[in-house]
Amino acid sequence: MTRLEGIRPRDVAGYVRRVMSEPHERFGRPLSAKFVNLHLNVLHNIFKAAIAEELVQTNPVASVERPKVQRRRWRILQPAEVGRVAGGFTDGRARRVFLTLMLTGLRGSSCRRCGGRT
Repeated sequence: MTRLEGIRPRDVAGYVRRVMSEPHERFGRPLSAKFVNLHLNVLHNIFKAAIAEELVQTNPVASVERPKVQRRRWRILQPAEVGRVAGGFTDGRARRVFLTLMLTGLRGSSCRRCGGRT
């Protein structure tokens, strides 16, 4: 039996419970659901590769319930607020990017792909 084969779904579930309830040594607080899900994604992919290499038979991460991530509710700025927010920028480039996003409706990722100089 390899060390990977010794990992069971209950071990993964225990890890999730522990890191979400006890302060992390580096951060001083429990890990967020989003961060734990990133860990689980990496671990899932490790086991997926181990299955492909015939090192293990099953993926113990696949059956573990993942923590629920709270979705942020975005608040849409009112037209009068756009000018006040834009005026709060001290960096001219950041102000131009903000106004471009607000006035065109572009997403941030689309704006970054444009690659243009401002």
